[in-house]
Amino acid sequence: MSMMSTLRLAASVFSLLGDPDEVRLPRSLADEYVDEEPRRQELQDEGPQDPLPPPRPKKDDAQPRPPSEPLLEHPHESIPAFFRSHFSSDAWEENVWKGYLTQPPVLVPLGLAVGAGAVSHWDRPLERRIAGSLGGRAWIGDWTMMSLVGGSVVLGVLFPGEGRSSWDNFMEGAEAFAINAALTSSLKMLVGRTRPGGGNRSFPSGHTSSAFAAASLINDNSGGVLGVSAYGLAALTGYSRMDARRHYPSDVLAGAAIGILSAQVMDYLHWGNGREAHGIAGGLRLEIEPLDRGAMAGFSFDY
Repeated sequence: MSMMSTLRLAASVFSLLGDPDEVRLPRSLADEYVDEEPRRQELQDEGPQDPLPPPRPKKDDAQPRPPSEPLLEHPHESIPAFFRSHFSSDAWEENVWKGYLTQPPVLVPLGLAVGAGAVSHWDRPLERRIAGSLGGRAWIGDWTMMSLVGGSVVLGVLFPGEGRSSWDNFMEGAEAFAINAALTSSLKMLVGRTRPGGGNRSFPSGHTSSAFAAASLINDNSGGVLGVSAYGLAALTGYSRMDARRHYPSDVLAGAAIGILSAQVMDYLHWGNGREAHGIAGGLRLEIEPLDRGAMAGFSFDY
């Protein structure tokens, strides 16, 4: 075969094969490809489409709450609820430790306690100077103390402060006075100090501790003039106990420290500081969580 014939045969073969870079499709697929081109162009002109909404949570997806952890449990609705809320380590850490015991307000009872220790060296000369300055009328301290305790209950129940409730105020006061009485009585029996006018169990002053606990509760609930007046009556109670020769100055200062500390610990446990923490009685609040399409609202109760 001549060279010219060979070239002609090769050219015929290449013409039958066509362009090697061109992809040939079956006729049915080619038709579908042509039909999709305008649709794809329309989608590109319209811009990005909204993504599909996320699937809604189903009722079956929620995990049931154990019976030991009831939802929206009130701390004073039952005996089990009382123990679960009042002995919650989270409640004590968040409200009492972080909200009060590590904050400046705790310096007041601590300062009174330090003052009691410092003034104890001059108890006898101070007591002799104060005794009889009000006529030695023991009933003054009795009436001021009882007025403060009764006033704290009446004001807390009939005129609860903002964000507080009558029932929780009543229970908080009962718990504060119980703790105050337990601490005061325990120290009285432990120390066994003789009273200036005779008798025993002088340290600390029970009248003064109860008066200052009540004054602290009144100030926390009502504040303002009522709070200042309550502390004034509590101070008069303590002075009256020295005037009647029932206590030494260190007894009175220690009683004031115990009363304030007892009331403040209970108040912070129940109501928190009103900002970061809300306490076991003030933890009910509305929570709103934004979603892609709307929002989800619900109530939560801490501790």
